Amino acid sequence: MTAHKAFQFCKQYKRSTEFRRLCEIIRNHLANLNKYRDQRDRPDLTAPESCQLYLDT
Repeated sequence: MTAHKAFQFCKQYKRSTEFRRLCEIIRNHLANLNKYRDQRDRPDLTAPESCQLYLDT
């Protein structure tokens, strides 16, 4: 999980600016998944496994 490693890096080295930017990128990614939810090849966010992966990061 690349996002998880990035969060740990920001936490370990106290990189608050990068942490905020990383959070913004993930927030935008999730918003785009919801915005284009009618497309054919998108992840199923109603599946418990998909939701758990997003919550874990």
